[in-house]
Amino acid sequence: IATGKGAAAESELRKVLAANPDDELANRALAAWYISSGRNADAEPLLVAAASHTTQRYRSSLELADYYIAAGRVDDARRALDAAPKQSGMSKPVKARQEALSVY
Repeated sequence: IATGKGAAAESELRKVLAANPDDELANRALAAWYISSGRNADAEPLLVAAASHTTQRYRSSLELADYYIAAGRVDDARRALDAAPKQSGMSKPVKARQEALSVY
């Protein structure tokens, strides 16, 4: 996607997701492409799907929270952060986002 071949990458990611809709990394990658292309509404369901999986759930939950923060959806961001798995040594990014949300 970063090489300027976004349309081709989008097509490939859609094929991956058609074959395996639970592919967390493909969901996150396509969501990132949509966000960078200004297609935020298309990105949200992909981020939600990615955050529901277990392999990278922590990172996906943070990305979902970041999406909600950027969209001004504070309550949704808080829920995404609350749902982030508690992992040893990984609470600092969650706390930083929670502190940022405390001003709302």
